[in-house]
Amino acid sequence: LGDVMERVKILENSGQLLLAYMAATTHGLNEAERLRELLVGSGLQVPNKSTDAYLLQPPTPIIRAENWPLLTVPQSSVYDSFNFDGESNDYNEATNPGAWGDLELDADVHTTETAFDEVENGDDGWGDDLDLGEAAEESHLNMKVPTYESTQRIPIQGTSAEAAWCNGSSHAADHAAAGAVESSMSLLNRQIAASQFAPLRANYLLITNSVASCIPGLPLSNSLHSPLLRNTKGGSNSLPDLPFSVPRLIEKLKAAYRFFQKGNFSSAKDGFQDILSLIPFIMAESRSAANEVRELLEISREYITAIRLKVANASSVGIRQMELSALFTHCKLQPAHVALALNLAMTQSFKAGNFIHAAAFARRILELPDLQSSGRSDLHSKANIVLQKSEQKARNEHKLNYDERNPFEIDCRSLRPIYKGSEFLRCAYCASVYSPSMKGCICITCGISRIGIETLGLVIQSQTKR
Repeated sequence: LGDVMERVKILENSGQLLLAYMAATTHGLNEAERLRELLVGSGLQVPNKSTDAYLLQPPTPIIRAENWPLLTVPQSSVYDSFNFDGESNDYNEATNPGAWGDLELDADVHTTETAFDEVENGDDGWGDDLDLGEAAEESHLNMKVPTYESTQRIPIQGTSAEAAWCNGSSHAADHAAAGAVESSMSLLNRQIAASQFAPLRANYLLITNSVASCIPGLPLSNSLHSPLLRNTKGGSNSLPDLPFSVPRLIEKLKAAYRFFQKGNFSSAKDGFQDILSLIPFIMAESRSAANEVRELLEISREYITAIRLKVANASSVGIRQMELSALFTHCKLQPAHVALALNLAMTQSFKAGNFIHAAAFARRILELPDLQSSGRSDLHSKANIVLQKSEQKARNEHKLNYDERNPFEIDCRSLRPIYKGSEFLRCAYCASVYSPSMKGCICITCGISRIGIETLGLVIQSQTKR
């Protein structure tokens, strides 16, 4: 506030003798000599006066008017109680003898009733009766109660967008968007028995970093974060806009198909596993979209099993190689890919002398709808030749653990058939089949969930909590 003496005093009391001396010297105060003696007595070196020093003053305010905020104070109820009907209550009227009447205590009954009647009629006479009765109750009801509507109140803190997402949805992706990763993992564990979350780490990071926009603020101020919503309700009913969608999964599926068609099985398997890691975070807006997601889950599971069979077939020989190629043909693939699998199984069986199996694969190739329409493809001609020669020999040189007439499921661990009537377990997420000995283990196909755990199942559509 420009009080140099007070500034010097504070510096001296706080032990800053050098600063106090410089302030006193710069401003030409008489305290400088006394402070100089204190410095010499303390053994401190006396600093020289600066030649370019100048007087420091606080800046002049732009608006000099009194603009202090005013607090509205309601009037006291005692003050308002004297104005029952808004009439004047001047001192002269209150001290008028006619207004007060006789205050003697020996008033008779008639006087008391008259005074009481005057009070009831609205006159100012009080009379001598101390039992006010209904008049006191009416005056109490007519008293003005002070209101506080004009006073300011501290607003109550509302619910944040992140808390609303967790409270209003049972979908794991919404909890992940709110930053509640533990809650999201807990939901996945209860819904699909998810226990291995390493394959989902990249998706968790992408969700938490893409559900809000950041707007830089002024210098030395925080940035403004605005949540991105997929609905227009806002408030406690808002839900986050997720970065994953069904069309994006379909694009990944097409890319994986191309890798499979070209024989790049490693890249194709990575593509299908990527789809499996994204499906738990997909939000389907309709029942048809939810069915598409479930279909994508089944397709990815079948192709991953088919790729594992193909890779194992390439590294095997003899009977085991023929078994793997035969199982390969029972994976639910696209017709063009089924034709490739049947061609592989037919060729290996024919070369190994299993002509009965080779003939069966040749018939399946000829029954494919795409080949029936063309009729002149190389594969069609090859199947006809194999079928003709196999029917002539009609023998199998080797016995395989494979019976196409007996329904079976493929054990995704041992890659062997589990025939109808035998016990088996499924993965709680992707529904891959395993033997009972694999109960509680992590699924090999998806690498996320445990086998044989009974759960609610995958939640694709958001179930709003009520």
